[in-house]
Amino acid sequence: EFAGVVVDLRAKTVTRAGQNVDLTAQELKLVLHFTTHPGKAFSRDELLAAAWGYGYEGTARTVDNFISQLRQKLEPAPDDPRHFVTVRGQGYRFDP
Repeated sequence: EFAGVVVDLRAKTVTRAGQNVDLTAQELKLVLHFTTHPGKAFSRDELLAAAWGYGYEGTARTVDNFISQLRQKLEPAPDDPRHFVTVRGQGYRFDP
């Protein structure tokens, strides 16, 4: 749980303030990856591999776009993220 968001790892669902959050399959994979590794910084390549698989030929920008979408859906203040944090020179980290 963080900021009124509940991630149910078993059911693979996310709610915010008691309401279901509509996440794409890739967004859900990223949320599950982040929430099972709180405080760990991941490179964009590591996040691509975690959510899309090693064979996916996307770009780092793909990850940036999905992080932006997660912030819009899950952060209390998307323009000032506290949970899906950019780690300069590395990638992203989840802080509960």
